[in-house]
Amino acid sequence: MTNSIFGTSGIRRVFKNYSESDLMFTPIMSLEVGLALGTYLKGGSVVIGKDIRTSALPIEYALISGLVSCGCHVKTLGIVTTPTLAASLRSLDADAGVVITASHNTPEYIGLKLWNTSGVGFSPEQEEEISRIYDEKDFIKIEYDQIGKVTEINDINDIHISDITDQIKFDGRELNIIVDPGNGSACDIVPKLLSTYNINIMTINSQMDGRFPGRHSEPSKENLIQISKILKISEQEDIGIALDGDADRVIFLDEIGEIVDPIRLLALMAKHYISENSLSDNEKKVVTPVNSSSLIEDVLNPLGCEIIRTEVGDIKVALALQKHGGFLGGETSGTYIWPKFHYGPDSIVTIATILKMITQSGKNLIELLKDIPK
Repeated sequence: MTNSIFGTSGIRRVFKNYSESDLMFTPIMSLEVGLALGTYLKGGSVVIGKDIRTSALPIEYALISGLVSCGCHVKTLGIVTTPTLAASLRSLDADAGVVITASHNTPEYIGLKLWNTSGVGFSPEQEEEISRIYDEKDFIKIEYDQIGKVTEINDINDIHISDITDQIKFDGRELNIIVDPGNGSACDIVPKLLSTYNINIMTINSQMDGRFPGRHSEPSKENLIQISKILKISEQEDIGIALDGDADRVIFLDEIGEIVDPIRLLALMAKHYISENSLSDNEKKVVTPVNSSSLIEDVLNPLGCEIIRTEVGDIKVALALQKHGGFLGGETSGTYIWPKFHYGPDSIVTIATILKMITQSGKNLIELLKDIPK
């Protein structure tokens, strides 16, 4: 067995420009991961996106060098959310994707997460093979005239937004929303999405900054005191939305500034989806890990919906959705997967879904959640 370089969510370590320790993430490691991935793919096309962390730049260049040295065609997206990267793979006809991020970790961390075309992160078996190639330095050999190329993609946020607004339609001009992207990669795409729906927006911590000066990146209760206070005293804002550094997590706050439990929200969205769509019994399946509240069964089992439990992690949830054919997956961390879009966690789709529910029902979030137990 190879000692895997991957953890529960890709590779994630403290950045150092050079270190002999295996516990640090260096550009040399990124180069060799690029060589290992390029070898595994035997060339092909790879999409790369990065978050706003200051160390993402050297890691990106090193990764690209390894990939093109194996004959890969690299398509770079620049700074994007993880959901946007996962959603882009089909439209860009890619064989794999890599997002350079440490998600909600503190600024000194950086990492890589690898994605399949479907939007599912690499499986444990795929990661084990990448680790084997990396450890054994069993890299493909190519000649000078077989080196790959790099293409910049500059409109991927617009493509992601268009894909969502084509399928989720509403007019949100009566809504007042406060958004806290936490200085992360959602600073651009989320306000742009909300503007597309004519929503009135207030933002805080909305300047991209990889040092996270506004708050710590994880959207936990102790890190969302500022947005909660604004909602409590405001007479206008209907809802609060907070995201982590790469926007694979999204947390909602109601109009009085209380954080909504992500599993209550999962139950609400699933209940609404069942009521709005004609689903066969085989399609009525929701996937969530073992650490989610049993309220999900209490709400959805009476509707004929099966709850499938997995190990913790969005990849585990996504693989179970692929295997069993469920329509929605979610975790206590605030990640939600919508297979009709792709199999990666997508906070951007989730935001549009919740706001459409509020708009069409004429109810606020507290009222919508009234029948969902705590």
